[in-house]
Amino acid sequence: MPRSKDTAAAAHTESGGKKKGKGGKKRAVEEEEEEVPGDMPERDEEAEAAGQRRKEKKQKKKKEPEPEEEEDAEEEDDEVDEGTAEERAKAKLRRQRLHKKISGYRNVAKACGFNKKGGVIAASGIDSHASFLTDADAKRLMRFVPEVLNKSSYDKEECQERMKLSTESVPGSAARETQAQCQAVMRHIMNQATLRTVEKGAMRIDAATMYAVIRPYQYGMTFSGALPPKGLIRHAQNEGKLSSTTADEAAMDAEKTENNELVASQKKIDKAEEARKAAFIKRRSELAAARIAAA
Repeated sequence: MPRSKDTAAAAHTESGGKKKGKGGKKRAVEEEEEEVPGDMPERDEEAEAAGQRRKEKKQKKKKEPEPEEEEDAEEEDDEVDEGTAEERAKAKLRRQRLHKKISGYRNVAKACGFNKKGGVIAASGIDSHASFLTDADAKRLMRFVPEVLNKSSYDKEECQERMKLSTESVPGSAARETQAQCQAVMRHIMNQATLRTVEKGAMRIDAATMYAVIRPYQYGMTFSGALPPKGLIRHAQNEGKLSSTTADEAAMDAEKTENNELVASQKKIDKAEEARKAAFIKRRSELAAARIAAA
């Protein structure tokens, strides 16, 4: 019996010791987890640097407004703040339309080879990727005639010549020749105007700078393309922007008679053009009917 009691006591003591040992082991693991920082992931400086570079690269890809547009917007905002709410709304809409138009022109320029990020050659558009004039644009340039003939757009002789030229048919070969020649001249004019604008410290090309560039070409032109049209001068005089003399007033009276003659001539041209189109449609219908009958 005493042996059995000693055996039971020993077993009890052994089992209690085991339980206490398990609890001690658990607490030891918890203490190791709290005290040992090596189990936590270490800071990877190289990965953080790579992530920062990717973030900066994404920010660079975002489209940012041009500095000149920001300055113009600030100037316009300063002016608009002084007006009423309706005036501010109209000015804001006008500014948005202007920026949208400028953005469209900038996209066309990039498509045609003007890229300021590619160096001097690319910024000047010498390495042209595409033509900014289409065949239809070239034909319109060759057949241009002012639509408003009662406001002294051009001289009577020049306007009549333009009206006759507008009735001529332009083949594709002639349009392509005009397209190539005009594109080279227009690129040169744009580069010269941009250079002069940068030299004088301005942000946008104005009419005076463009006029200074194209003025040397006026001596080799058949039509007036560099000097301001007579109708524009008359409009400025009527609005009080330019002064007028008695000779100018007498010329205005004579120009009214010339304008009436030009309007009458244009009506005759329009009537003849409508008759030509009607005859063309009729002839096409007759040929189509003949093909159907032959089939």
